[in-house]
Amino acid sequence: MDALSDLLRVVRFSGSLFLEAKFRAPWCVRSQVLPEHCGAGFQKGGGLVAFHYVLEGQLQLRMGKKRIRSANPGDIIVLAHNDSHLLGSDVALPPMEASSLIRKSAEHDLAQIDFGEGGQIQQHFVCGFLATPMREHPLLAALPAILVADVRGRPCAEWAESSFRYAAWEHAARRPGSQEILARLSELLFVEAVRGYVEQLSNDAIGWLAALHDPFGC
Repeated sequence: MDALSDLLRVVRFSGSLFLEAKFRAPWCVRSQVLPEHCGAGFQKGGGLVAFHYVLEGQLQLRMGKKRIRSANPGDIIVLAHNDSHLLGSDVALPPMEASSLIRKSAEHDLAQIDFGEGGQIQQHFVCGFLATPMREHPLLAALPAILVADVRGRPCAEWAESSFRYAAWEHAARRPGSQEILARLSELLFVEAVRGYVEQLSNDAIGWLAALHDPFGC
């Protein structure tokens, strides 16, 4: 087993999707995963990683005074420390609180956001989380606050989007095992994002993650 696999086994992630969001420009929201979004998957006192997986359209994102980033279909946005951040068609717009737009779901359904005027959806993404009982772990601490990775370019992720759509449908249909499927897919996307980040580190990079800078099997 490679070093990253060993670390992930120790971290013991659980998680899932909790929200499907559809927007029509212009829009900007302030977003952060809260314990009530996570249900039984949240472990008080542990670590929490937030992510957004883009299905359609281009998003802008920004954290604090950091530079504006873009995310496209097939990108996963990982927030390793679950910091508050802005998402939008234009993050220079005054932000709304994303939580105020969420339509509450039934116990077995994904919550929904459907915002904006007009008929055509311009941005479509799903939101999820990964929780771990370990608040302090070198893997999470070493990752950047915002990580944007194109998982469609990853060899193990060609089927990620269709699998997420299928698993979300199974979840809504309340089929046995659907929550476990969503959890494993969430972890897979996180692993692929971390692998991509580690692989693009320069050969002279230093630090804890640089020690993992070896080819990974898939």
